[in-house]
Amino acid sequence: MHAMADREILERLDAHMERGNQLMDRVEEQMRLTREFHRVELPEHREFMRQMILRVERIGRDQWRELSRLNDELERQGVEGREESHAQRNALLKVLDRLDRLDPPPAAA
Repeated sequence: MHAMADREILERLDAHMERGNQLMDRVEEQMRLTREFHRVELPEHREFMRQMILRVERIGRDQWRELSRLNDELERQGVEGREESHAQRNALLKVLDRLDRLDPPPAAA
């Protein structure tokens, strides 16, 4: 009876070892496929990444140019606004000066 239990344990261990070997074979195959993928695909990915970086750089330069143009436009509008405000203030002061000349002088007490 003892021999039967030992044989059953050994059979179960053999079955587990067989399953472990099958799993290890699958892992080794996956590792092989991964190495093959990186050997073949990595240069293509590098080229793709290089192209993407060039595009991002070009877009960045275009955005910088547009922001610079907008900044120049805002500065120009600011200068024009200050000049217009100055001209309006001077015109208003001239009108006030004329009105002062039209007012009769205050009566002497």
